[in-house]
Amino acid sequence: MHGLRTHDKPRFTFMLPSKASAKIKKKKRKAEKRDRIRNQPKQISPSAAKRARQSVKRRIYNRARITQVKIGVNKVLEALKILKNKTVAQPDEVFAIEKLIEEAHSVIDKAVKIGTLHRKTGARRKSRLARRKKAVELHHGLV
Repeated sequence: MHGLRTHDKPRFTFMLPSKASAKIKKKKRKAEKRDRIRNQPKQISPSAAKRARQSVKRRIYNRARITQVKIGVNKVLEALKILKNKTVAQPDEVFAIEKLIEEAHSVIDKAVKIGTLHRKTGARRKSRLARRKKAVELHHGLV
């Protein structure tokens, strides 16, 4: 260690390898540069300003739709959990869950149709609900 006094020597608590620390420093510099660029006032063309307004509006609508999808799915999952924990399940209770599943499918299909969710994502979520329902029915011997 050239020119280091004893009190300047690094302590060996936890040291990153030199390449890893260099990568971290590089990422930090890039992030700082990106933040400086983003925070500078810019002149925006009218069309770009309009697109920015539209994207904000679409983001709000899409978040609301995704929230509705999550609410519908969670209602079904809670009902299935309650039904699974019961000792004896009645077919009427299964019909109520099927009604909830239909509502959840409707909300998912609307989100797919509008473009908030990808069609395969919607199909996967509907499939998961159906599989969970089938598992609960098998658990109680209602199939």
